[in-house]
Amino acid sequence: MCPLCELKIKIHTYDETDPRWIIIDCMNCLLPMVVWRGEPVHTMEIGRVDYQEMEDALSKVARKKFGDEDFYIDKKQNEILDHLHWHARPNDWKAPLRFRIKNKIREFYRKLRA
Repeated sequence: MCPLCELKIKIHTYDETDPRWIIIDCMNCLLPMVVWRGEPVHTMEIGRVDYQEMEDALSKVARKKFGDEDFYIDKKQNEILDHLHWHARPNDWKAPLRFRIKNKIREFYRKLRA
């Protein structure tokens, strides 16, 4: 089972009122993260309405946490590549060095396989 399906530990839950997703603090970066819980669970593509409503829900949390224009929605899947999830990050956020190194290595191997 994937870590996003299990979600055994939740540091902080912002919203779990919609059965299609949950918004919690990410265990790695401690920033708000929306995780798709709808059907199918392991997908990277969801319907247009689901996509927009999920983005709106995360943006609402981000505006409360960071301010009206002081954030962006990071939709890049870094760690878990087959379970849709996005992070709300402050505009001045910089990934920790360990994440940047992992991503460079991952990109290098993807290019080799292509």
